Amino acid sequence: MAEHADSGRGRPGPGGAVPALARLYRALHAHPEPAFEEHRTAAEIAERCSRLGYAVTDRVGRTGVVATLANGPGPTVLLTAGLDAPPVTELTGLPYSSVHDGVMHARGHDMHMVCLLGAMRALTAGRARWRGRLVCLFQPATETGRGAQALLGDGLYERFGRPAVALGQRLSALPPGTVGCRPGQRFAACDVLSATVYGSVRPDFAPAELAAAIVRRLHRIPDAIPDPGMAHVDAGLFSTPRDPLYSGADHNSEAVAQAHILINARTFQESVRTRVLSAIVRAIHLEALSAGADRVPEIRQVRSLPGIGNDPPLTERTLTAFTARGMAVIRPGPCAENLAMGRVLAATDTPACFWLLGGGLVMPEAEPDGAGTPALFCAPSRIEPTIATGTRALTAAATRCLGAAA
Repeated sequence: MAEHADSGRGRPGPGGAVPALARLYRALHAHPEPAFEEHRTAAEIAERCSRLGYAVTDRVGRTGVVATLANGPGPTVLLTAGLDAPPVTELTGLPYSSVHDGVMHARGHDMHMVCLLGAMRALTAGRARWRGRLVCLFQPATETGRGAQALLGDGLYERFGRPAVALGQRLSALPPGTVGCRPGQRFAACDVLSATVYGSVRPDFAPAELAAAIVRRLHRIPDAIPDPGMAHVDAGLFSTPRDPLYSGADHNSEAVAQAHILINARTFQESVRTRVLSAIVRAIHLEALSAGADRVPEIRQVRSLPGIGNDPPLTERTLTAFTARGMAVIRPGPCAENLAMGRVLAATDTPACFWLLGGGLVMPEAEPDGAGTPALFCAPSRIEPTIATGTRALTAAATRCLGAAA
């Protein structure tokens, strides 16, 4: 079979490239690398992009890769995928499990990378049908959110141009062979805060008890929102970590009894985001005051990432492209997961469309519509069909956004 077998509608499809991409997927999954340490992954991606005929620039934003392909006058389309893996210990038992303890491709970035490579190959094969310029970004350090800032600081747009649109996908718990897409707010804004609370002069008072009361109160904050589904607040106690990123505590003062809380707020509207963050700060201070804490709680923001809203006209074009290819489309609700790409796009207000790629995830209590908390222990139950669907979706969406050949 030719590498770019026809999709059945007169357009290049994944064809015989899928088995090779599946082998690459297993290799990437077995050798994950954390944020800003994606050296082996980036080198592999850069080499494959170069073999496809793209102009490749590596070490963008420290460890990112940007591959471009110009094909006459027309719009610039940005396609994205992440390179890094989170600090998760793999427990799937898969034959291609991570060989590195404490690091795993638990968010599907390995699948996103191979689907993007598949789309790049298909778009190259079908370039007689379109005009414009492709910018394919393999983003570093998406799990920490610091990669987006590194890309902007390294002059991403100054060096590679401002795109007309941005497209991407996220592996999800939707059924294999489907894609989930809808206009409007798609992926949540994410705010992570740390709070340190202190003891009091009362001998029977324990700061851990205050922290537990605060956590219970924080979990009730979404109930006060007119539409509770527009906000998710998770909070929990944790011991003082070695990484100072998560603590504002004075580690040199052992005389001060203290407890630490980590808070993760996900919201889908800016007005709700402002309201929720204010409610979090207010709840912490009120509980501390009520308990008679002898020091004011210390609260600081660890991470703040904007959400991604799907541009309505662009999304309708994307949905049209999917249906024209005969793809099974589901319109799920908003997803509480955050994409670090939101910070990159917000810098230029680039119209975007991001969708969910069905893959039958191996994960605890999978959400049937692909929404909810970020998936852990993420791996598709059927690798090759998932790659074929993801490749076809990216190819269709990009082709629709690029200029038509004369």
